[in-house]
Amino acid sequence: MDATEPGGACEGKFAECQQHAPCSLLYACFQACPEGDGGCAGTCFGDHPNGTDVYKALYGCIICEQCSSQCAAIAECH
Repeated sequence: MDATEPGGACEGKFAECQQHAPCSLLYACFQACPEGDGGCAGTCFGDHPNGTDVYKALYGCIICEQCSSQCAAIAECH
């Protein structure tokens, strides 16, 4: 199960992002970026700076849930 799907561990954070227009736009921008294109991601952050804080909370949740083997090294997971 994807962490952002209904019942997923990050469902609430995802809903919060989708309801926060700047975060929703930032998320959509990232989804349109080719995988591994850091320049595109940087442009997204530049274009939608007001969505950064809400997006980072969602991203932190996803990383902690989907990459649990790395959680010990990620401060936000504790």
